[in-house]
Amino acid sequence: MGETVTQLMKFRDSISNYFDRLLKGIGHRGSSFTDIDALTHDEATDRFLFQEFKALGEELSVGQARYLKALARRDFITVWCVRRLGDGRVEWCDVATRERAVISEQDYRSKFAAWWNNGEQPKAVAPAASVPDLPLSSLTAADIQW
Repeated sequence: MGETVTQLMKFRDSISNYFDRLLKGIGHRGSSFTDIDALTHDEATDRFLFQEFKALGEELSVGQARYLKALARRDFITVWCVRRLGDGRVEWCDVATRERAVISEQDYRSKFAAWWNNGEQPKAVAPAASVPDLPLSSLTAADIQW
């Protein structure tokens, strides 16, 4: 794996890079820090929703895909990848269930509300026509195409 190249290139003096360098060499396969764009914790049910946001044209790295899959394997953690399309729609993917769709911003808000309320998982929506139905075990950065 190696170092978190994005952080080092963009923010060489960040506090995350300081601690990444401080802990370098500890662990296996060169694992290092990464980030997540949004974390919501429902204290009442002790569930977590991790969200990775991407802009149009921004890619999901192989390392991100791996750690998002690892998080999604926990029954108290939900992981979504969400891309802003810029036309009032978002591309949404639930990493654990492999559900994907292009939805409205209001539908995205509804999914978040459904997750939040009573611990209910969001209802399935029609998948985007261009997204193949792949098993979770084969999820790669290329599958999400960002």
